[in-house]
Amino acid sequence: MQQPSVQKDAERPATLTPEPAIFCIKTFMPHPGHEQDLEVRLKEHWDGLHAAGLTVPNQEPYFLRSRAGQVLEVFQWKDAESMEEAHRHGELQATWKKILEIATMVPLASLGESSEPYAHFHVLTPGVLQTTGTMAKIVAVKPHTGKLNDLIAQLKKHDVALRKAGYTTERPAMHMRAEKEGHVVEIAEWVSLEKVKEAQTSEDVQGLWNEFNVSVDHNCPLTCLPEAKDRYSLFPAITLHTMSE
Repeated sequence: MQQPSVQKDAERPATLTPEPAIFCIKTFMPHPGHEQDLEVRLKEHWDGLHAAGLTVPNQEPYFLRSRAGQVLEVFQWKDAESMEEAHRHGELQATWKKILEIATMVPLASLGESSEPYAHFHVLTPGVLQTTGTMAKIVAVKPHTGKLNDLIAQLKKHDVALRKAGYTTERPAMHMRAEKEGHVVEIAEWVSLEKVKEAQTSEDVQGLWNEFNVSVDHNCPLTCLPEAKDRYSLFPAITLHTMSE
C-alpha cells in the first residue's frame, strides 16, 4: 500500500486563531514507591478540573514519563479565570494536597530531556505501569521577525501531513506560545520512536522541514525557555484550522 505523500498533504492553507486557553505543563518527581499512585491522583485531579468546567472541552490531557521517572502533566485551562477558580475549589485543593504528599514538583527545565534539541517522553495511561508505546516530542522554535504566522501555518501543515502518512497518531499536535522570548512550542505524539527515526530519513519529510525552516530563526532545547524554569510552565494556546480539518 503506497504511503500518502507528506508534501501533498502539506499544501493546504492554515489560518491562525488566538485563543483564551492556556496550556499548563507540570512536572513531578514521585516519592519512592508512589509512582503509580501519582499517576492515578493526577488523573483524578484533571477529571475534577474537567467536571468543574475549568479545562478546554474535548481536549484530553497528556501524561508523560521521562527517562529518570518524572511524570509530566499537560492540559489546557479554559482561560486565566479558570486557574483562579481552581484555587477556590475545596475538593480540587484537597486532591492537590494529596498529590503533593507523594510527589515533589520540579521545573520542566530540570529534566535531562529538556537539554536536548528535541525532547521525547513516553506517553502514559495513568495507573498502568506500562507505557503506551507512543512518544511525545516537545520542540521549541523561534520564528524570524515578522514570520510568526508563517511559522505556525507551516507547523500545522507539517502536523496534518505526518498524521496522514502514519508517522504520528491521529491526535492533532498542540501548539502554544512561549511569550517571554517569542518561541513557539509544539507537542506531537509519534506512533513510536522507530517512526521518529524513519521520518528523519524520509525525503518527503526532509523537504517539508526545509520549507518550514525558512521561517525559523532557530530551534532550541526547552531549557532556553524562561517559562520552563518556573515551578510549572504556562503557555497561551494557539489553534489553527486547515481545509482538511
